[in-house]
Amino acid sequence: MITPVYTARIGADGNLRGLAVNGVEFLDDRVTGSAGVAFFVERPVLLPTLTLDGLTLVATDGVYTTRYEFYEGFITLTLRQASAKGAAYTVVCSAQVAYAENLAYAGLTAVPANYDWPDVILSVPTGEFLELRGGTRIWGQALGRQVWERSDIAPNKDYTLLLVPGRGEPRTPSLPQLTTLIAAFTTPDQLLPGGAPVAISLLFQNNARQPITTEVALHVTNSSGTVVQKTRLPLTCAAHGVATLNWTVTPPAPDFYMLTARANLSGAWKEYETTFGYDAPRIAPGFTAPDDYADYWARVVAEAKAGGVKLTRLEDRGRSTGTVTVYRIGLQTEGFTCFGWLAVPKFPGRYPGLLLIPGERVRTITPNAALADCGFVVMTIEPTGQAVDGPIKPLITTAFSTLHDSTTVGLRAVTVRYFQALDALATVPEADPNRLAVTGVSLGGALAMLLAARDERVQALAPDVPYFCYIEQGKQAVTWPYDEVREYLEAHPAQQDAVWTTLRYFDVGNAVAQLTCPTLISAGINDTVSRPANIYGLFNRLPGPKSLKLYLAGHEGGGSSHWTEKVKWLGQIPGPAAPAPKADAP
Repeated sequence: MITPVYTARIGADGNLRGLAVNGVEFLDDRVTGSAGVAFFVERPVLLPTLTLDGLTLVATDGVYTTRYEFYEGFITLTLRQASAKGAAYTVVCSAQVAYAENLAYAGLTAVPANYDWPDVILSVPTGEFLELRGGTRIWGQALGRQVWERSDIAPNKDYTLLLVPGRGEPRTPSLPQLTTLIAAFTTPDQLLPGGAPVAISLLFQNNARQPITTEVALHVTNSSGTVVQKTRLPLTCAAHGVATLNWTVTPPAPDFYMLTARANLSGAWKEYETTFGYDAPRIAPGFTAPDDYADYWARVVAEAKAGGVKLTRLEDRGRSTGTVTVYRIGLQTEGFTCFGWLAVPKFPGRYPGLLLIPGERVRTITPNAALADCGFVVMTIEPTGQAVDGPIKPLITTAFSTLHDSTTVGLRAVTVRYFQALDALATVPEADPNRLAVTGVSLGGALAMLLAARDERVQALAPDVPYFCYIEQGKQAVTWPYDEVREYLEAHPAQQDAVWTTLRYFDVGNAVAQLTCPTLISAGINDTVSRPANIYGLFNRLPGPKSLKLYLAGHEGGGSSHWTEKVKWLGQIPGPAAPAPKADAP
């Protein structure tokens, strides 16, 4: 079989004995125990009965069957066997194959190597490759050839494998690409108790063909960026081997600490970072509220209430589903209108109202029919007056305007709009005004908390990776979004005190005493935006019922798995049920 991409050769025994890309052969059917690509039961299984139908070839011996389907850019293999003994299916690679890459996560190795990698790309230095999907593992160090295998093929069941030959850029991976460095702690969540040193195990995996001898430089910094402990450890690791280095540190105070490890591998640096918490329940940053903090927020709330808000809605039939009605909405106040979406369950009754506040860099706002399907009336708005049909300017461009003036700062106007959105949500006939909740991500999470602190109607609060918690602790951070504050200060050097005063009004840490409703917070332990030290400092001081879910992640937090957790939690929103709306309610 010859296509513009590959040349495949089926032997008289029904096995795929050759597969070449641009003249580079990827299979070896001559090494002991190999028939190229074949069932393997103590030895390769021969499939002498061949049936060709167009570009489909079926090879069988009556017990073991392979169905090949040849396409221009790929080959599918459907495997089936009828023996109670079971079987494996192997792809034995030629000596030209140099590297294997794990498609499930970042992993690259020189071959032959032994790993439980089910889906891989095998490549040669000139760029030709063979992508293999549907397997179980790779092995071959004893054979001297890389082998990809589908193990434990049960009887009377179909298994499908995918072979995708192709050609990419020439590649010669560096030693850092062929090695893995990771830290392990005594607790899987990397939250360590206080009162004892922290034991750290560094696992170094060498996937190269040569041994490595070097040293690893380690240092630990606190959440303010100060190095609290450092050392250098010698490292020796055999080819395709694993080495373990052990280090014990004694953190000086409750905090979250960054562990950084660097190893010089033949002039190229292998780097690794992770964060661990130490005595996290005792993290207690100080309050920084301005003297007129309460008066400031009284004025913000009064501004939101002045003149009232009018909600208009128009069904979007193209976005509605069989169970959810989606409306385009407008929130009209004196001289200003902002737009958004309302998603309402179609079944009669009153449902908890949920205000969903997007993050500061979101560029599209869409209705959340999935949450409405879970039994919520869901409102989301764009607070700066932009239409929500297509791309929007991210909120951060407005929120951080005029940071030196707390009366005109964009954050204040944005917060006013969300107070008004909460007022509008409480008037939606299908929403239960006694069971209102707010949720948001990043800056949206912080705004959700500010609303809950000032509006007693909020019965449940679920911020994800909330930003603006004790923001001044990030003064030394060089990552976004702290660098935006620093850049603003560089542009307005005479306004430093005024800028920090403005930010203190919106720092959720200063509103913590008013956050008495049940609260579920999510955080990522390696988050450099909404840093875990700041979030724990806030969480530890929350006076009401509370729960915190910490994930081994960055600013993405718990992702879809946390949404599942959050929806279950929001389903228990307290409060007396309001009467059902009248049948003729709009």
